[in-house]
Amino acid sequence: MTLFTPTRKVSFGLVMLTVSLLLFGDLIGVVPNEDRGLLEGRKKFCESLAVQFSMAVNRDEMDLIHATLDALVAREADVVSAAIRAADSRVLAESGDHTANWVDIPVGKSTSTHVQVPIFKGKRRWGTVEVSFRDLKGTSFLLGISHSLFPLIIFFTIAGFVAYLLFIKRTLRELDPRSVIPERVK
Repeated sequence: MTLFTPTRKVSFGLVMLTVSLLLFGDLIGVVPNEDRGLLEGRKKFCESLAVQFSMAVNRDEMDLIHATLDALVAREADVVSAAIRAADSRVLAESGDHTANWVDIPVGKSTSTHVQVPIFKGKRRWGTVEVSFRDLKGTSFLLGISHSLFPLIIFFTIAGFVAYLLFIKRTLRELDPRSVIPERVK
């Protein structure tokens, strides 16, 4: 029995086509991506924090801001440090050695690990919430493939090969040309 039968070759070709479609889907953004979800969660989290701090600033409750920052850094495993920076660039409150962990980025810009959101007192920008996060765990694994996509590709390669092989064998058995030759011609 040869290793590379026509059925196995076609099955392998179909598996490669399927994997290619998965990779293309990931490239154009239709395959769910764990990193995108984490980034969106970080964004919403920091925006909620800024709203809470805006309320505390309007009530002059700096003790609440200090306590919240300390609790945030202590309880959230992904948060390395956090701070409140006034509009004049002074750090008013910080937790988790923020000075060592924060990277200078333009005001209003954020990265995957350093997020800043403005705090308003009334209609005027009063300061900024700065949060330093750990690096994302789901970064690319091999050739730009994310950790969350890699097991899916392995599954489709193995299960797809077996499924395609069985399907093609059955189809070829049904389409066997010898079964349609009349008896008298044989």
